[in-house]
Amino acid sequence: MQPSSIPAPNLYEVPVESPVAKMQARMLRHKRKVFNSDSVKLNEEDLEKAKMISNIENAEEHMDALLEWAAELTDTIRKEQISASTRTEVKLRTKVAELEEKVTKDPLTGSYNRRYLEQQLPTELKKVERSRFGLRKAEEEFEKIAQERGYHENSVEYMMLYSDMMEKETGKRVELSLLFIDIDHFKPINDELGHKIGDEAIKGLTTILNDVLRDEDTIVRWGGEEFIVMMEATKENAEIVAEKIRAAVKKELKKLLEPHCKTPLQKEILAQKIAGTVSIGVASGRPEDDEIEATDLIAMADAAQYRAKGESRNTVRVYDPQLDRERVAESKKKIS
Repeated sequence: MQPSSIPAPNLYEVPVESPVAKMQARMLRHKRKVFNSDSVKLNEEDLEKAKMISNIENAEEHMDALLEWAAELTDTIRKEQISASTRTEVKLRTKVAELEEKVTKDPLTGSYNRRYLEQQLPTELKKVERSRFGLRKAEEEFEKIAQERGYHENSVEYMMLYSDMMEKETGKRVELSLLFIDIDHFKPINDELGHKIGDEAIKGLTTILNDVLRDEDTIVRWGGEEFIVMMEATKENAEIVAEKIRAAVKKELKKLLEPHCKTPLQKEILAQKIAGTVSIGVASGRPEDDEIEATDLIAMADAAQYRAKGESRNTVRVYDPQLDRERVAESKKKIS
C-alpha cells in the first residue's frame, strides 16, 4: 500500500516520544543518506519514495512498509558502494599487475628478467634456511633423547630413533638449485646471420626450456644469451634436468633457426659454423650447508658454467668448491 503525499507536519510540533516523530526522524536520516551518496543511482520509483519520506502525516499505518523499504534502500546503497569500491580495486590491481609485468618480464622471450631473479631469489633461499633450521633443531632433539635413553651410536635403537625423528623433517626439506645456461658461440650467430636470427636463437632456447621444465620452475633471461633456471630440486636432480636441456638444445635449436635462414649463404653458415649448443653450470643451496647469499649462489652457478665452456662446451658442470672457488669472486664482481 503506497503512502499518501500529504505535506509533512513540523517535527517540532510533534512530541519527541511520538511514533510519528521517531519514524519521520529515521526516514529523514535515510533520505539524507540517499541524497548525499554520489556513487548511488536511484531509479524514479526510489526517488519518489525518498521524497515522500518527509511528506507523511499519518505515518503509523505506513510505518512497516516504509521501514521495510528504507532497509532495502540502505542495503542497495551498501551494495552499490561495495561494488564501486570493488571495481576501483580491480582496476588498480590490474594496473599494478601490468606494471609489474613490464618491470619483471623480458620483452623478447616473455620469461622473467634479471630484476625479478634478484628480487625473488632471496625469498626462495629463506625456504632453504627454514628447512635448515628445522633439520638442526630435529638433530639437537634427537641427540638429547638418545643421550637420555642411553642409546649408543650405531646401535639399532640409536639408528631407529634417528630414522623416526628425522623422517618428518626430511619430508619438509627444501633444496634450491640454479642452472646457469649460456649459448655456445653466440657471437657468430649475430655477426654472420644477423641480430634478427640471433633473437630467434634466444627465443628458440626459451621454447626448449619451457618444453623441458616443469611449470613451477622459473626461467630467467639473465642477459644477452645467458639464462638462469631457478628450481626446487636437489643438486643431483638439477644435474639430470640440465643434461636433458643440453641434449634438447643440441637436437632442436638449429632446427628452430632453419626457417629464418632464407639465403643459401645463411643456410651454409648455420650448417657449418653454428654450434647450436649450450654450456650449463649447476649450483645448489642445501639445508645441510651453511647459509648462502643470493649473489653467492648465482656466482657459483656462473663459475660452473664458465668451467663447462672452458673444458669442452656443450656440457654440464656442477659447482665444485675446489675447482671453482677462485672464479666465484670474479663472477660476483660481474654480477654486481
